[in-house]
Amino acid sequence: MPRHSKRRRVTGLLLVILILLVVNSQPYRDLISFPSELKVAEGQPLELNFHLPYLYVRPDRDGIIALQGGLKQGSNWKVLWNSPLSLQPVQLGEVNLEFRLFGIIPWKRVAVDVLPEVRLVPGGQSIGILLKTNGIVVTSLGTVIDPAGVEHHPAQDAGVEVGDVIVKVNDREVKSDEEMAFFINEAGQKGNPVILEIRRRGSTLYKMVKPVFCRDAGRFRIGLFVRDGTAGVGTLTFYDPKTLVFGALGHVITDVDSNQRLEVREGNIVMARVTSVEKARGGQPGEKIGVFDDRTLAGSIQANSDYGIFGRLSIPPPDSSSSLPIALAGQVRTGTAEIMTVVQGDKVERFAIEIQRVFPQDSPETKGMIIKITDSHFWLKRGGIVQGMSGSPILQDGRLVGAVTHVFVNDPTRGYGVFIEWMVWQSGILRQTGVRCQPDSFFVGRIGDFCEKFSCRSSRNWKESNQLSSNSFRDFNEGVF
Repeated sequence: MPRHSKRRRVTGLLLVILILLVVNSQPYRDLISFPSELKVAEGQPLELNFHLPYLYVRPDRDGIIALQGGLKQGSNWKVLWNSPLSLQPVQLGEVNLEFRLFGIIPWKRVAVDVLPEVRLVPGGQSIGILLKTNGIVVTSLGTVIDPAGVEHHPAQDAGVEVGDVIVKVNDREVKSDEEMAFFINEAGQKGNPVILEIRRRGSTLYKMVKPVFCRDAGRFRIGLFVRDGTAGVGTLTFYDPKTLVFGALGHVITDVDSNQRLEVREGNIVMARVTSVEKARGGQPGEKIGVFDDRTLAGSIQANSDYGIFGRLSIPPPDSSSSLPIALAGQVRTGTAEIMTVVQGDKVERFAIEIQRVFPQDSPETKGMIIKITDSHFWLKRGGIVQGMSGSPILQDGRLVGAVTHVFVNDPTRGYGVFIEWMVWQSGILRQTGVRCQPDSFFVGRIGDFCEKFSCRSSRNWKESNQLSSNSFRDFNEGVF
């Protein structure tokens, strides 16, 4: 084999090995996973960690980001591989930062959007959540026994399914189980079928069902178990002191049987005094037990979204904290932090946590960080994160950075948090401050259907039975048809 051919093969092999070493290195993986879009508030420094030698940054606009007296368009600034690159946003606008190896080879492009600073009042108060659904949710299918003792399954035979939402009966809107019972019995007495207008996974369906006279109930039924609302306990995350727009929970409320997001027709939040906290045991998460009180905190619910429930307060909490700036997703770091929540009565307390992992996100996701309770007092007395703490605000470096959303069932000291940025976008607050809003804000567009399952329990009315447990939501009304 000619010597130059052998030399080329060795050179090619070394190049392949070098490429494999680079793409499998931690700095390279960090760079690939780093978001290509970042938002940052005006005046708040932005730290970028790339850990790559011979890396340079160059902006495509002047005056948006400052570094060492000013980062000029077309100029290259060296990024120190062993320390973060600290950038200072100086005015509103957008700038693209291009990172190049040796100042020549294009490596990464990051779009930075400098937004106005948003200040919100962190919550932490336990709240009672009262929802009436937009339609009647089918929770299970039943049997109707006629006067002769014969079993019938009218709704099941007509193709009705668990999780269906009945919005009309014979072209008449139904808002409660009492209305639905009346319409079905009325049609049965006349010998007529009922036409059910149903929403199922985004589609509208029509089912014709023949009512059967029920021997036990003494009226006409179609063999359905339904509910028209839920109630339970969660945590207030924030509110805007100017508009009184609030956000809570940090995740969607779903129907326990179908696991589908509940569409809100109307709803309210009120203060909930915590009477006790049950510790996690046997792989089951713990939970808060609370009593509702609508005299010291009240508000209306306008949306039930992927990132929590949102609406407006009519009575803000009396013990509110001072407003804090929010941290956008790219500003949250691993390390020490705090949560604000209630473990007894209505007193909001702060407890030490550690943000163990931050997942880079440049678009809304529900699980943005992993947190761990490190406060020994909190862990010893309460057993870590419990149900009912969903929405507890997370603070870091004097900023509101997120909210608790889920607990690890097998390790109640750990759980997930959502970035506050996504909750604020969803609430519409940024739209009201003049910043363009993403299309999934509840004021202007679609709301998703990510869910955490709740275990609903029967209760006729929260005012009659107002001691409820955690965010294991109970029914307002449950009917049998």
